Amino acid sequence: MDDEILIASAENTKRMILDCGSTKTVAGSKWMKTYLESLGEDEMKQIEETSEQRFFRFGNSIRYPSKKEVTIPIKLGRLETKLHVSVVDASIDLLLGKPDFKNLGLVVDFVEETAYSTITHEVFILETTLKGHLALSL
Repeated sequence: MDDEILIASAENTKRMILDCGSTKTVAGSKWMKTYLESLGEDEMKQIEETSEQRFFRFGNSIRYPSKKEVTIPIKLGRLETKLHVSVVDASIDLLLGKPDFKNLGLVVDFVEETAYSTITHEVFILETTLKGHLALSL
């Protein structure tokens, strides 16, 4: 695998990488497995899986197919909702795609490195991963 897409790490299991260039929220199968293992019994009851056939490209231009979409519960401050996440066999973390920025009402301030939710009117401090990506804690 190309080094450009090897951005997954244990530090990001409970974070979403903000990727406003992505057309859909996507995660690697390893990230998804680790995330699902961290959930409690009540949260696991909310998990839904559907089959899917989409393709994603990352920094190395290789096309990665998704074969399923997993609906996962998330909580950001007072906002409790679900994300529909495509799962690919690539070493990537959860990349929050542009449509979910809109669904979560997120407005990103790159100067202050914060995200504001227009739904709950909360400001979230963004983190920077070891690779320099902006991330939001789940």
